Amino acid sequence: MAWKHLWFSTFCMLFFSPVSAQEWGLGFGGAFVVEHLPEGYGYRPWQLLGHYGFRPFLQGRKTALRPYAEPQLVLAPTPDAGPSFEGGLNLGLQGEWQLDTDWRLQAAIGSGPHFLGLRTELQARGFIFSDNFTLRCARRLPSKWQLTCGVRFRHISNAGFQNPNKGIDNWFLLFGFRKAFSR
Repeated sequence: MAWKHLWFSTFCMLFFSPVSAQEWGLGFGGAFVVEHLPEGYGYRPWQLLGHYGFRPFLQGRKTALRPYAEPQLVLAPTPDAGPSFEGGLNLGLQGEWQLDTDWRLQAAIGSGPHFLGLRTELQARGFIFSDNFTLRCARRLPSKWQLTCGVRFRHISNAGFQNPNKGIDNWFLLFGFRKAFSR
């Protein structure tokens, strides 16, 4: 029952932008490198991601370092128990490098609390942490819109709060869009 409350909270955060956000966006991605579970199948999650980028606290002429918040909803098909749902919120830092007038390279690192619904011998079900490392390109479009494409490494585990805690790793291919807001 707790995952339903977390899922609803994350869903609301996807659609109600914080007042101080400088950019807002949505992304979608699927795992292309999967963890093979002891239960005999590969763990292949799909992510729906919100993105709130806040005002940079370090900024140069062609660079910026900004905090971000990223609500996440995750669906992972399983062959025997139906889909497994996950949800949570990552907080992190994103570095940006302007390559030319239309292209930016972005690198991000984040972590945050999540709820894991998957039943596996590798990881206890319930409260976990999701650690993400992302590298992406962003293409500027008219009206302050951006299209993004990138790769992400994600590690989920519960930091030893419960057993088992062997962790699960995936690599994702992500696509999305963002809109910058003027202040």
